Amino acid sequence: DYSDLDDETLMRLFRQRNTAVIMDEVHHVPARTVRKVMMEAGDGWALRIGLTATPWRNDNRDLEIYAYAGVVVEPKISSSYLIKNGYAVPVEIRVVEAPYCEEVEKCEGERGAAAYMCIRRALTECEARNKFIVELAKRSEKPVLIITPLVKHAEKLFRLAKAAGLKAALVTGIVKAEKRKEIYDALRRGEIEVLVATTLADEGLDLPPLRTLIIALGGKSK
Repeated sequence: DYSDLDDETLMRLFRQRNTAVIMDEVHHVPARTVRKVMMEAGDGWALRIGLTATPWRNDNRDLEIYAYAGVVVEPKISSSYLIKNGYAVPVEIRVVEAPYCEEVEKCEGERGAAAYMCIRRALTECEARNKFIVELAKRSEKPVLIITPLVKHAEKLFRLAKAAGLKAALVTGIVKAEKRKEIYDALRRGEIEVLVATTLADEGLDLPPLRTLIIALGGKSK
């Protein structure tokens, strides 16, 4: 445990040559600060091991992941491997057609990032679409997790779920960790039917009772 050491001692240990760095979510390594940490370990001589479920990037800087973290080692742990060995459950993916939102027509003159922001806002404000999402949750196997990247959209869907008579809870970055734990424990006990959350719930969330995931709004990632 190095938590009581001063910064100078910590940096000296960090830069000594018998250092190993194990970095999770290593697809972030092309970012300047992440790369700096990775490369300063062991004064550039560290054993570097990277972990990621998504070894690619939208900005086409995939090769940098391998340049800084090394080649992919065998065996590759695929989702099929995890399902076969009992670590994950088989998933059935359904693409459903949501109601048409007239609000999107206001975005016809927009281009690029402005068009993306306009369409995203139109979809989150579309009453018919939001009611459809809640109705989908109502008739799906429970408990249900609804994810959206926007806090206001999550709050709106939470209110609609409550109004529809569902036992619903809301988790966003505003909700403190202690309260989040209480909500997750309540879901495990079967006291919550629908959990509405922002994308803080799309990494590292381990809730085995969940039976349905609804992606209410896509992000920028392909």
